[in-house]
Amino acid sequence: MKEQNLTEGKKRVGECLIEPLGRVGMVKPSNMTVDAFDGYCDDLRARLAYMSAEGLAVLAEVVERNGTGKKGDRFPSVMLVCKMAARIETPPPSDSRLVRWQIRAHGVDALRGGWLVGLYRMLKAAGRPLDDAGLNVARARGKDLRDNVDRARGRDEQGRADGEDLRLIAGVNAQFDRAVALLAEETGRSAADLLALADGVRS
Repeated sequence: MKEQNLTEGKKRVGECLIEPLGRVGMVKPSNMTVDAFDGYCDDLRARLAYMSAEGLAVLAEVVERNGTGKKGDRFPSVMLVCKMAARIETPPPSDSRLVRWQIRAHGVDALRGGWLVGLYRMLKAAGRPLDDAGLNVARARGKDLRDNVDRARGRDEQGRADGEDLRLIAGVNAQFDRAVALLAEETGRSAADLLALADGVRS
């Protein structure tokens, strides 16, 4: 999220969620200090900045009905509020610092070699840095994925694709676009410049 959008989003969370809940009597959890509650609110602002004003208004109603404590007037945990929020408006894709770091280190080679989606999937699943053996696995899986999606695209062009083919194509396209956008952010290169390296291969 761009800095301006993030700033506006945080302000929106305060105006449409935190402040209205405070006005109806929601208070900090009993085991939380005032300073800790300030941090709690800051965390909510950052995590929910993606939501629209309408979505936040709906979320405020849900949180009010699901307050904690004996009287049901305490704010739920950040994790619980975020789960409620995700059912109202799906959060945008996000990537850990680890994924970003590894994409920055290996993404250009993977893009040139046609295994960028394989790398991206492996990083999301592994949750740890990939060593040489892990990168070799990502390359192999990327090649298998490219072969499978190429066959699915071929069937689609011939009008013979089934639902599984279409889901595979859509999934790979979405992950490829996300990985290229992430690589552009991390390297400072334009998406168009990076796509030229792929030589038409979208996998």
